[in-house]
Amino acid sequence: VDLIKSVGLDVPQAAELCYLLRRDGVDLPSDILDADEFIDAVLTAVKG
Repeated sequence: VDLIKSVGLDVPQAAELCYLLRRDGVDLPSDILDADEFIDAVLTAVKG
C-alpha cells in the first residue's frame, strides 16, 4: 500500500483498512480488495 501510494496511485479503501489492521497485528488476509471481502474477513477474525 505504501509503495503504491508513493508513486501517486490509490488503493481500494478495503485494501487500505486491511493493510492498516494487519500492520497493527490483526490476522487478516493480504488479498482483500472490496468491502464484502473485508467484512467477511473481519467477522471471521473476531469470531476467532
